[in-house]
Amino acid sequence: MTWSNTYFGKKFIEWSLFGIDEAMPDALKKHILLTNRINLTLFVTTTPYIFLFYFLGLKLHALMLIPVLLSLGFCFFLTTKGANLTSRSLLILVLNLALGLYSVLLTKASCMHYLFFVFSATPLLIFDLKKNYLSRSPFCVR
Repeated sequence: MTWSNTYFGKKFIEWSLFGIDEAMPDALKKHILLTNRINLTLFVTTTPYIFLFYFLGLKLHALMLIPVLLSLGFCFFLTTKGANLTSRSLLILVLNLALGLYSVLLTKASCMHYLFFVFSATPLLIFDLKKNYLSRSPFCVR
C-alpha cells in the first residue's frame, strides 16, 4: 500500500489538480501542479506548529503563524481562480517573509536560517525559466 492509495493521499492528489485546465499548455500544468503541492505541503506541515508554539508558551509565535496559513490558503485560492503568476509570486513572498521572521525570532540555535538554502531553489522550480518571471518576482535569487 502506497501513500497515494490512502484517503489523505487521494485528497492531496485531488487538491493538487485545482486550477489546472485541460486547455493549458503542459509546461504550465506542471508548474501549477508543483506550486499546489508545495503550497499544500507547507500548509499541512506548518499547521501543527500553531499548537506546538502555543503549548510551549510561545503564544506570539503561534499567533504569527495564522497570517502565514491564511496567506498560503489565499495562494491556493488565487491558483483556483486562474491568477497563477500572482499566486506563485505570493507563495515565494510568504515563504521568505515567514522564514526570515522565524529565523530571527527563534535565533541561530534553531538553525531555521539553513532553510533559506533549500527554499532558494523554489522560484527556479515553479516559474518557467524561458520567460522573464523571475525578475518580477519578490525575493528571488537571480
